[in-house]
Amino acid sequence: MERRKTVREDAGKPGSVSFGVAAIVDCTVLNMSQAGACLEFDFRPVLPKGFSVVIKPQYIRRSCRVAWQSGPRVGVEFTGGR
Repeated sequence: MERRKTVREDAGKPGSVSFGVAAIVDCTVLNMSQAGACLEFDFRPVLPKGFSVVIKPQYIRRSCRVAWQSGPRVGVEFTGGR
């Protein structure tokens, strides 16, 4: 059963997450919507409570939090403005 409030569209775009002073980790944005996204990493990341994701090549930055995690895939909910 689909529980998302908004429909996600396939993205397949490179991205990165940033947190702290200089921590930047590359990822792939598998899909996204106005409310959140699914990110995939090359490893199982340990992410802080809040962080930013940058979606390339447009360099869209969104504040977010982890909604769910399954191995190297992380579902995030956007928490703030762009």
